[in-house]
Amino acid sequence: MVAAEQKARTTYDNILRLVKDEPDICEPIKFLRAREIVHFQRFGEANREDCSKSEHTKKQ
Repeated sequence: MVAAEQKARTTYDNILRLVKDEPDICEPIKFLRAREIVHFQRFGEANREDCSKSEHTKKQ
């Protein structure tokens, strides 16, 4: 799942490079790129929580 967010963010960056003079296109793409960054962070947090739960269970 994390790879999908990274790929989407890269795609949005590429689009922004192509349409930098078109604010009607740039603003929605910037919003979508920011959303992918948040998703990436949230998935990372969830993954770390799952890993720490697994390690805690192994110690018991």
